[in-house]
Amino acid sequence: AALKKIEDRLKAMIRAYIEFGLTYPSYYDIMFNLHTPKYLDYAETEIEPLAFREKQNALKCLTLFIDPVTSYIPIKGKKKEHFILYQVIKFWSDLHGLITLNNSRLFHEVTDDVDDFIAKRTADIVDNFLKLKDSLDEGKKIF
Repeated sequence: AALKKIEDRLKAMIRAYIEFGLTYPSYYDIMFNLHTPKYLDYAETEIEPLAFREKQNALKCLTLFIDPVTSYIPIKGKKKEHFILYQVIKFWSDLHGLITLNNSRLFHEVTDDVDDFIAKRTADIVDNFLKLKDSLDEGKKIF
């Protein structure tokens, strides 16, 4: 029952991320696409401490995904943290690509039914995530 709750939470988070990106494309661009200064742009400057604090605040959002994934994935050991971060970034890049290609209207150039494609691709992303756990349960190596 606990894993089902985590699965439902992760599915909802994935769908909410996509919905936000598609519904608020300008906000999404500001957050993820525009070349806005990042922490490393301020390294070794007088405002590096402030930039670092803001980076830490921003990374709390990443933790919203990392925590349930860590609870969901049935592996132990030193490699787990690295594996979890890799998987979260991998799925994030899939989500980002889906949103960005839609918002830039590139999908509209290559498919007639963009909404159907997005729905199917979202389902694929969710299914692939759930299959990851299944493959680990079956003994697949993490790297």
